[in-house]
Amino acid sequence: MKFFKKWLCDLRVGGVDSFLKRADLNPKPENLRSEVELNLAKMAKREISLTLEQQQLDWLQSMATKYGLPTPDKALRIVILFAKQVKDSVSSSFKELSSKSTADKSPVTRMHAIDEVHDTFLEEFKNRYNLSSKDQAVHVILEYCVTNADEKTLFEVKRCRHGETCKSC
Repeated sequence: MKFFKKWLCDLRVGGVDSFLKRADLNPKPENLRSEVELNLAKMAKREISLTLEQQQLDWLQSMATKYGLPTPDKALRIVILFAKQVKDSVSSSFKELSSKSTADKSPVTRMHAIDEVHDTFLEEFKNRYNLSSKDQAVHVILEYCVTNADEKTLFEVKRCRHGETCKSC
């Protein structure tokens, strides 16, 4: 993974062939080229429409500002990865929050940039807790994080996209 991150700039700027050449790898093996392209596709952000409460959007913005994150979407991605990491240990809390019917007080629909890994997890979360939409999945996750999670644990611990705490990336 370190190798991949180190040369990611070359990959984004010059494409796969430039990346492989700079990395002193033979660009001919199609399996390596395909693997690099697959990893790049998984890291690519996709825009999804989410309807969240204004107070949740404000909280994401304040966390992004407080912890020096580039955007509130980065804060959202961190929160989603945290939920993925702790999903089994706090399952009862997620279940309780998902069973509460909450009407959005001030709903705002916006596009949010997330990775494939986040999108997949939101779909799994939605299905696991019988929620009707990814909006509700994000609402439950944010509600848990705002009321129960420690900010420093959320935003000062580096996590990999696979959801585990990063020790070597």
